[in-house]
Amino acid sequence: MRGLPRMTSMPLENWLLFYTHRNADVTHSLLQTLNKVSGPRGNPPSEAGMIEYDDRQEALLRALQQNVGQQVQMVVVILSTNRKEKYACVKRYLCVDCPTPSQCVVARTLSRLQTLMTIATKISLQMNCCT
Repeated sequence: MRGLPRMTSMPLENWLLFYTHRNADVTHSLLQTLNKVSGPRGNPPSEAGMIEYDDRQEALLRALQQNVGQQVQMVVVILSTNRKEKYACVKRYLCVDCPTPSQCVVARTLSRLQTLMTIATKISLQMNCCT
């Protein structure tokens, strides 16, 4: 799927990426890999709105509430752990309160190159569905 061009697509112009300070390095690796896997497909996403949040569930929910609106096409959240409560909080807000396509990724899974490529490809494919 990585090398196949899209038949038709609209640009993803307004998307947000939430991350913690501690995970800034893997976040930037994800962005670089997203551009790498999206470019050959014909329409890489525009630059993400980068939003750093404190590594607490309440802070993440507040950041989502303050930044996600109707104009946002997609949200990607880098989670520092695989705590179900934090994931559920994100999905509840982005599926029920403010319906927005979203993808959550645990930072640790982005540390391996092959896993990073796989995740970036899946996010890239989801971005195509959001436009």
